Amino acid sequence: MSDAPFEVGTDRTIQLLQSSWLFAECTDDELRPIADKVESRTAAPGDWLVREGEPGEELFVIVDGHVAVTAEGHAIAELGPGDFFGEMSLIGGGERLATVQARNSMQLLVLSRDTFNEVLGEKMATMAPKLLDVVGERLHKLA
Repeated sequence: MSDAPFEVGTDRTIQLLQSSWLFAECTDDELRPIADKVESRTAAPGDWLVREGEPGEELFVIVDGHVAVTAEGHAIAELGPGDFFGEMSLIGGGERLATVQARNSMQLLVLSRDTFNEVLGEKMATMAPKLLDVVGERLHKLA
């Protein structure tokens, strides 16, 4: 994976974040500080974006391209534009629950746990309940 930047723009980044279920209920004003701080990265076909069992510190939003998601060696999902992965790393850190591999050339937005915590601290009253609801749903699906 490369840190090669590509231009998305704040408004488009907000739209991409809102298209994911994690941030779907958040307002533009709540997401603007996040949109201003996400990094853009690219990945080539076959790149391992995250590996199961490794420490996780980032959330990835797919701008363009597709990934395969596996857990314990079993295929569990294919994700594409507007989808995201790594959300559990933002909430509690810890080890990655799945392995994610690029299927083709990709553009990704990446949000670090430190940035997420900084923004959440500023917007805690409005964002925290929304995020807890959606993370709870995701955990239920993984169980």
